Amino acid sequence: MIYLFIFLFSFTLTYFIKNYAIKKSLIAEVNERSSHTTPTPHGGGIAISITWLIGLIYLNINNQIDPNLFYALLVGLGISAISFIDDIVDLKPKIRMIAHFLFATVGLWFLGGLNSIDFGLFSISNDYYISSIIGIVAIVYFINIANFMDGLNGFIGSEMLFLSIAGFVLFGDAHFVVLAVSVLGFLYWNFGNHAKIFLGGSR
Repeated sequence: MIYLFIFLFSFTLTYFIKNYAIKKSLIAEVNERSSHTTPTPHGGGIAISITWLIGLIYLNINNQIDPNLFYALLVGLGISAISFIDDIVDLKPKIRMIAHFLFATVGLWFLGGLNSIDFGLFSISNDYYISSIIGIVAIVYFINIANFMDGLNGFIGSEMLFLSIAGFVLFGDAHFVVLAVSVLGFLYWNFGNHAKIFLGGSR
């Protein structure tokens, strides 16, 4: 039942954010680098972040998530906040990158760093510091890949949904389901030839 609530909450919140963005002219305009052809409101990532937070708190209250993992995943809200601020004031790339590395480092610190990198079907063991550095770089890499892909109708949402389902199949952790249904509520408004809203600002 909680997952249905999360989906409906994400779906509804994305709808209201879309209307608010239109009212306040928070619009991704079309330029020579754009993949979209019509001005489109952005800020849908807020709906995913808020819904994700609610789901994580629910899992934590009901002891369905490891406390260290809970706090590590909460760091992702900081990354979302930086992305939202960037959509509004256009932060310098250096500032964004520093923030991404900082949040990635704090997130891994909550997890105690990495002694190995687990891919579900197999793992790669390495020196603690080397594995941790690889993990931090990988997190920052995927953050920026997501930023790059935003603006491709349904693409980043579909990618997040696929990775969430794959994560649940490989690891069986409930937070992957929370992320999947949070994204699914947003994806309804983002999918198709004419997306109604983007995850963040599209440049």
